[in-house]
Amino acid sequence: MLKAYKYRIYPTEKQQELLTQQFGIGRFVYNWVLSEKRKEYATFKIWNENQVGDKPKYNSAFDYNKVLTTLKKELTWISEAHSQTIQQEIAHLFHAYERFYVKVKERKAKKQNLTNKKGNLLDFPKFKSRKDRQSLSYPQSVKVNFESSCVQIPKLGKVLCVFHREFTGTIKTTTLSKTAMSPKFDSALIDVRC
Repeated sequence: MLKAYKYRIYPTEKQQELLTQQFGIGRFVYNWVLSEKRKEYATFKIWNENQVGDKPKYNSAFDYNKVLTTLKKELTWISEAHSQTIQQEIAHLFHAYERFYVKVKERKAKKQNLTNKKGNLLDFPKFKSRKDRQSLSYPQSVKVNFESSCVQIPKLGKVLCVFHREFTGTIKTTTLSKTAMSPKFDSALIDVRC
């Protein structure tokens, strides 16, 4: 059984800059893949209406992870983020699409509207904004030291953390999150699932 623990971290000024930068890179990759997926969706919709030519191909998360290596060569600053966090952003987007298609099926079964008053599809994945909650997921490589009250995070190093309780087991996923954008980076939460 997985359990989640939330802790508050207190990064140094340099770590705050690195975190802000990594949140931005993750947001960029998520939005870039979403933009590509929207183009695929529009192409498929046009093909579905006309049935002319070969059926367009939908790219998988694996395909986008391969494209990401090429993108890193063009935009070298993407390499400054941990590679697994970027791959997690792509995985999060594909989970959002899965939830969208499940909700579309449910609405069709209940004969409910699929669009809002403006004609936009309900629950369709949206672009991330810097004004929204920021988050990064690390599927591995995070180490916790309860004695020194710090967490070892890839590309950030040791970050001071307040542990209100200890846990046992291995860490499966660690998510760093920060609520609304503020001029000063007060703190962030670390969500550990083990």
